Amino acid sequence: MILILPGEIGTLAELFSIMDEKIKKHSNIPIVLFNFDNFYTPLINFLKDMESDGFINESHLNTIDIVTDVKSLEMYISRIESEKKEN
Repeated sequence: MILILPGEIGTLAELFSIMDEKIKKHSNIPIVLFNFDNFYTPLINFLKDMESDGFINESHLNTIDIVTDVKSLEMYISRIESEKKEN
């Protein structure tokens, strides 16, 4: 699992690089965007606008999962760990 925390431009570069790898099927690692205090909401809205305008498709948006609080993040991590044990 790759956890994207609020960060600077390098964090965004890494996010898009990882998304690109996942889109090209070079990676199946879960990507979770921690949208703490709505830090990434403008970015999420921008990506949704790009999808609406036809620049990206829904599969691009589906490469990331979004959580907004610590409890949701803990639940996400537990689910991923359970899935790993099943496989």
